[in-house]
Amino acid sequence: MKPADILGRYAYYYETLQKLGGRSLSDAPSIENLKLSRAVIMSVYRDIDKEKFKGGFIDYLCWVSTRYLMHLAEASSKKIADFAVEKRGEYPADVNNLLRLVNRNPSHLFQKNDFEEYIKVAWIWYDVFFE
Repeated sequence: MKPADILGRYAYYYETLQKLGGRSLSDAPSIENLKLSRAVIMSVYRDIDKEKFKGGFIDYLCWVSTRYLMHLAEASSKKIADFAVEKRGEYPADVNNLLRLVNRNPSHLFQKNDFEEYIKVAWIWYDVFFE
């Protein structure tokens, strides 16, 4: 995905991403309990189809946050796991969304050989979950 597309989607869904990322990792967020507008719901489903995203509604929103963080990490020449560790305080909602996505399906972010990166993210998840 092009950086302009990543930033555009992130900006469009910003309030929704912050709301989702502000929820505890132990919560099971849904369209109903996030109280999203019909316009946002329809837009997410259109984007899921357009991107051929393999995952659900909440996963897609988490993926948008994750792609934004990946863009920032690439711009600072860091791996996503290291960036998430360093910037967790600056981007708490986005890091929580990344953690929620990785917990549900690590293949959205990691390949088989990314064990060390996965362990770093798992430690962040553990810290956030038990805060």
